[in-house]
Amino acid sequence: MNASDGNQTDDPPPGRPGWRLTRRQALALALLALAPLLATRCTPRRHTGRDTRPELSVLTPDEAGLIRALAPVFLDGLLPPEPALLETHLKAAVRGVDRLLNGFSPAYRAEVRQMFTLMNSSPGRLVLTGQWTPWDQAPREEAWQSLDRLRTSNIELKRRIFQGLHQLITGGWLGSEEAWPLLGYDPGPQIARPSRPWETP
Repeated sequence: MNASDGNQTDDPPPGRPGWRLTRRQALALALLALAPLLATRCTPRRHTGRDTRPELSVLTPDEAGLIRALAPVFLDGLLPPEPALLETHLKAAVRGVDRLLNGFSPAYRAEVRQMFTLMNSSPGRLVLTGQWTPWDQAPREEAWQSLDRLRTSNIELKRRIFQGLHQLITGGWLGSEEAWPLLGYDPGPQIARPSRPWETP
């Protein structure tokens, strides 16, 4: 939409990269990301008082650290600035990517892990993005410039790595319940199945 149309535009403000999501774009993507999760909201679950599953089932600590470091760049403008809330959303993004990977085929998951390994290693990061600084130590602007070099590269592999990271991180976060209030989405109360006399509460 152009400014000449007389309506508000979704174009990014000066200095903001065009690949960063606007709230309107995020809400559209969230509908896709939420579809499989909403289908399970009415699935009966027995609560034992604590969740005995490990927090992450697929991601290694190094891979989780990469997602955590890149999430503020890919989700810039969508995450809350308050440190405590930001921490909550970064954890949600990591868990969301873990859930996505858990649903992938072993072959596709192996390809994603190769991408993570390249981006996490100093030589791989330098060759792909020109950045030597580890992601968790790089200033936000430096990280953005490095990712944007991937996005605009003439080499297809680099562009595919950018697209893969972008889709995984944004999709993982958008599929988390923590993201819904920020997108103006309210799923309403969860429907509880009536208990049955023969079931142990």
